[in-house]
Amino acid sequence: MINFRLRLTVAGTAHSLRPDGEKNLFFGWRMGRMNSKLLIGAAIAAAMTLGAGAANAASCTTKAAVATSSSAESARWFALETMVQHVSWGLWPGFVATGNVEGYRVMNKRYNCRPDGGMVTCHGRATFCRK
Repeated sequence: MINFRLRLTVAGTAHSLRPDGEKNLFFGWRMGRMNSKLLIGAAIAAAMTLGAGAANAASCTTKAAVATSSSAESARWFALETMVQHVSWGLWPGFVATGNVEGYRVMNKRYNCRPDGGMVTCHGRATFCRK
């Protein structure tokens, strides 16, 4: 077997290319072909995941809250009020005044209400999507 080495200098950093595909990079660190492919694949996957998460977060968000009141209806309202506050404090005054969340479509409202020592406690969840 022929053993040879090709030495390249690029921008002051020396790289040694060997027949087995291994490279000497920066201060003697070695990275084989498989490791560099794995690193590139991981970087692409991370970028795609973060990009998709940012796009999804910009359009819809799901919030949850727990509220206790004297009736199930008022406990649901207080839970929704808390969820609106979690989306944005700026939406809260309009919600209290009109009962609507300006600029958002509220979907998939779900409540689980149970008696709690003379009161009613509701666990609520809703999805808020920008219009």
